[in-house]
Amino acid sequence: MDNTLLDKVIAGDERAFRVLFDTHRDKLYAYMLRLSNERTLAEDIVQEVFLKIWIGREQLADIRNFDAYLFTIARNHAFNLSKQIVYRKALLFQITSTQPQSDECTEKEVDFKNLQSLLARELGKLPPQQKKIFTLSRFEGLSNEDIARQQSISIGTVKKHLSLATQTLKAALKDKADIVMIVGIIVKFF
Repeated sequence: MDNTLLDKVIAGDERAFRVLFDTHRDKLYAYMLRLSNERTLAEDIVQEVFLKIWIGREQLADIRNFDAYLFTIARNHAFNLSKQIVYRKALLFQITSTQPQSDECTEKEVDFKNLQSLLARELGKLPPQQKKIFTLSRFEGLSNEDIARQQSISIGTVKKHLSLATQTLKAALKDKADIVMIVGIIVKFF
């Protein structure tokens, strides 16, 4: 890889970034297609990986092997997406198994909507940094490392905020078994 090209990208040169993208797009797409077996998903991952590289382009200064860096980011992104899919399926199963089967607005449906509101309210009470990190981790599927980079904090700080947020939510929702179970699922899968 031409270090001059990376230097231009680091400096914010959009044309150089376009050259970088055009040079690596096809081989990254082929790799993602082999991993995902879905064209649309592979295309989305390629776009998101290059967006992530552009946003964090200052980090390119430390990269010695761009191809290895690129494929590592892509593999991690695909892994995070698969974790999100597992989480969403588990959560969907939990939600649908607790909802009544009839179309009528029953007491269980009302209770479930109240529980959803309570969870949203409790999430809103978290300190901003805890809420942000919890949301990035549990709902957006970012790894601790990705969150640390994105927020410019240490991985230890990310773990501390996640732990505090989880403890706070569990304590606030201790009398609501359904919500605690959903929070448990969120914690379990990440």
